[in-house]
Amino acid sequence: MKSILKHSKHTVLIGTLTVGLLTVSAASFADAPCKTKQIPLNKHKIATMTKRLDLSPEQVAQIKALRKSYRLEKKEYAAAQVQYKRLLNPADGNYMSLVQAQADQAAEKARQHLLAKGQLKADVYALLTPEQKNKSQKIRAKRLAQSAILKAH
Repeated sequence: MKSILKHSKHTVLIGTLTVGLLTVSAASFADAPCKTKQIPLNKHKIATMTKRLDLSPEQVAQIKALRKSYRLEKKEYAAAQVQYKRLLNPADGNYMSLVQAQADQAAEKARQHLLAKGQLKADVYALLTPEQKNKSQKIRAKRLAQSAILKAH
């Protein structure tokens, strides 16, 4: 019984330290400048949307703000994934229980990330006029049809 309580306290302590480290790492990572090619790609996507859907300057500004918020959340998700890998040590006596705990946390983070991405798409779609929504659906259907043709070959 004592060993179970000792093990529980140890697991809680490691969990608390992990959450603290993830919080500090995510905060410092969010402040770091983005060095990937993601920003130009985002500008390209917005430019393409503007051209294809004839977005107003107000819509472009709102979409940029939504995407910026999403990027911050995406950075936190990426930082957490890196931290999970760094904290696990096979030499630990309770390695597999730590792996399970990390897997559970990673699954929750992935769920949150997917929900945030879906929310971003829904928010952007909500900014569109009915005509723009119609155009958007036609473009999407055309792209899906082209994808199906490519997969068939």
